[in-house]
Amino acid sequence: VRPKSQDFEIEDQIGEGNFTKIYVAKYKPTKKQYAIKAIEKPNVEKMKRRHPNIMNEILMEKRVYTPYS
Repeated sequence: VRPKSQDFEIEDQIGEGNFTKIYVAKYKPTKKQYAIKAIEKPNVEKMKRRHPNIMNEILMEKRVYTPYS
């Protein structure tokens, strides 16, 4: 089961990229902290014109981290 965005409580912004922001977020059911990379869609749309492979890069980064128990 993939978690939904509403399952997390954003705590703090810890970084920023060309079209992303990175946040520390707490997973509400377990209270564990994770780093979440948020993609800013308007910035991606602007960058598509100059960087045609941007969607491939985003798909390569998209994954869910599942820690081992």
